Amino acid sequence: MNTETFNVLLSLGTIAAEIASIVLLVVILKPRKEHKALVFIEKHSLTIGFLAVLSAVVGSLIYSEFIGYAPCILCWYQRIVMYPQVILLGIAAWKKEYSIWFYSRTLSIIGLIIGLYQYYGQMFNEGALPCSNAATSCAKLYFVDFGYITIPMMAISIFAFLIIISFFKPRESFN
Repeated sequence: MNTETFNVLLSLGTIAAEIASIVLLVVILKPRKEHKALVFIEKHSLTIGFLAVLSAVVGSLIYSEFIGYAPCILCWYQRIVMYPQVILLGIAAWKKEYSIWFYSRTLSIIGLIIGLYQYYGQMFNEGALPCSNAATSCAKLYFVDFGYITIPMMAISIFAFLIIISFFKPRESFN
């Protein structure tokens, strides 16, 4: 598979995560009704979150280790808050420990803020980024798919998805 095909596949995955986030956000804001899909999402939110963050980590490693996109300092900060979530959510999904969502949400909010800052700098104000003159610039655009998807937008989308899905847990775990 070539780099362009991989970029498009991850970009489509990003759009899917964004659509899922919007749908889940609407479900959160509406009064809850017992529905099979909602019960399924609540019951399996940890596994869904684990698979989402695992795919993001694998994608970022493929970019840096195989394709050769060097991560900048802001990318490393985002990785610092994303990578541990694979282990945390994996163990939590195995043990059905929904209390992990508080910690995952906290890490994801930090990553989301860093990603938004980087995306803003890349797309609108390169001078705002701390490493625009570094060897690996935070402002470097490796690609832009569908007019807006960049690597920071991929991270923003996964962090937003994790934040939103973290509010889904079985009703008995609310106690």
